[in-house]
Amino acid sequence: MGFLDSLKTLLSPSKQELVSAQAGPAAARSTQRATKKLAKKLERERARREREFPDWEEDRRAEWVTRVFETVAQQAQARVIRREDSVEVQAVDQGRQLRVCCGISRGTLSCDAKLTNQLGMLMLQQNPEVRRPKVIEGDAFAPSDNRVFLTDAIYFEENGMVQDRVFEALEPEVREAIVTFMMQYEICLLAVLPEELKILSLAPLHTLSHPEDVSRNFLKFAANLCALFETSPGVGWTPGVYFNEGERVEIGQHAPAGSSAVMANFTPTVTCDYCSSTVMLNMRSQCPNCGAPLSA
Repeated sequence: MGFLDSLKTLLSPSKQELVSAQAGPAAARSTQRATKKLAKKLERERARREREFPDWEEDRRAEWVTRVFETVAQQAQARVIRREDSVEVQAVDQGRQLRVCCGISRGTLSCDAKLTNQLGMLMLQQNPEVRRPKVIEGDAFAPSDNRVFLTDAIYFEENGMVQDRVFEALEPEVREAIVTFMMQYEICLLAVLPEELKILSLAPLHTLSHPEDVSRNFLKFAANLCALFETSPGVGWTPGVYFNEGERVEIGQHAPAGSSAVMANFTPTVTCDYCSSTVMLNMRSQCPNCGAPLSA
């Protein structure tokens, strides 16, 4: 199953809903009633857990997360590891090391994977509060801003890493699926580095109605995204030194094996005439910062 097919599966209706739709009117109504009853029960449990989790002792939090991850591990042939301040489930997919980690104090999720990135570096961020300050003409001390917006809240910073080419090298459906995944699971950072994938979520695990499914989806998403970046032709690597969470990441003068140094016909970025925000033209017709119309 390819990356796009896998994403469609993660974001599609459940098997129970599909079976209900195919079983006839009477059976469908019965299944729908049972599904609604279960949904209400899960919502009550979720609401109670969300209220009480901050007051739980550390061991109780860790035990609950461990139970969730053990369910995931049974189906994913993985293992659960308890660390000092977190619990994680580690899995292997076609020799690729993956893990989903949950912090004990706040219950926030993260996902990591090891890969050999052939396509290029890409760091997407999501923050609804990010706004570019209005440019004042003649202001020599105005802060520089190279953000490229994909939605109102999702963007990347074009800082010499040719991220626009990397993102544009993906199929349109894949780009849309990635953005949808980030929005659905409140992903604040998705970073595909030369040898590692990092995904950070703002959605605490204990606030979710289906924590096992979400954890499992993180592993599937990471595995398929790594496979995509490992098998796609490169679009060029800009030599330089970058820093990610304080760690030095250096890109040499050579592109990865089998890659092309240049990609033609990538979508141009434009600058908003009103507020000077940088936006990918094919993603929007209006500036996500101020709402002004965009033109090439």
